[in-house]
Amino acid sequence: MPGRPPGPGLACRLSNAPARGYAGPGSDAGCRRASARRLARDRQGRDAARIDRLAAGWEAALASVRRSRVASDPVLRPDGAVARAAPPPGPYQCRLTRLGAGRGRRAVVRYPVNFCHIGVHEARLSFAKQTGGERFDGCLYPDTDERWIFLGAKAARGEAMAPGYGADPARDLVGLVERVGAMRYRLVIPSASGAGLDIVELAPISAELR
Repeated sequence: MPGRPPGPGLACRLSNAPARGYAGPGSDAGCRRASARRLARDRQGRDAARIDRLAAGWEAALASVRRSRVASDPVLRPDGAVARAAPPPGPYQCRLTRLGAGRGRRAVVRYPVNFCHIGVHEARLSFAKQTGGERFDGCLYPDTDERWIFLGAKAARGEAMAPGYGADPARDLVGLVERVGAMRYRLVIPSASGAGLDIVELAPISAELR
């Protein structure tokens, strides 16, 4: 769960992150291992720190959310993660929920259902949000039995694919993938500022989102 410290070797996993991310919607050819010494030197400390701060940022984002709503939805609860976090490869329905009140923004904003994909290439899992106004993709790295680390990047409007983690620091994303129930997963991405976070709820197409 987010409140736990990173598993042993998180910085090492970040240092081994590929300089190029997911190859594109529906493709499993991405997430190839590549030299990442620059990432190890320049990026891993900041991104590991964003994971460390996730628990505090999550609690702050939930401060203005009705507790009854949080209690009834394990996707929103920081303690909602269960074991066996690795999502099976295949197509998913996914829904983005943005937490954290801000200027002109509600405390909870839930977007329409879109399509995502979990791929696998040479035993490495990849993630892509394929449709919707905000698209992003990247690679997944095991951390503990209850969570995987996501390293990716955002695609610009009109761009067929994101540039890959590490190519453009302004578009880098880091987050956690967790399982929250039978055939239900989430990808939690803290904002760079630490004020608010995005939660992408994931369900295999065969299971569908409720």
